[in-house]
Amino acid sequence: MQHQPELRKVTISIMRPCEEIAWRGYLPWAEADGIVLAFPQVRKSIAAPMSPHGCWDSCGCTGDDYALRTGKQQPVVVNWIHSLVN
Repeated sequence: MQHQPELRKVTISIMRPCEEIAWRGYLPWAEADGIVLAFPQVRKSIAAPMSPHGCWDSCGCTGDDYALRTGKQQPVVVNWIHSLVN
């Protein structure tokens, strides 16, 4: 019988705004508690959809469904999480 790797429960938090998190002390706190922080970024843009710092859309710049499963960003997160567990 093959040895099965031990499974652990992992907490993943999607963080926004992307540029402020590191200097607020979240990274050491998350690491100490075994939490994975994700800082989704997009291509920087000063035209629509506007994202001058390349941060994740949290206000609807990419469309009305930005926070829904049908939005452009959600499949990226789902695919990323699947890549971590597979």
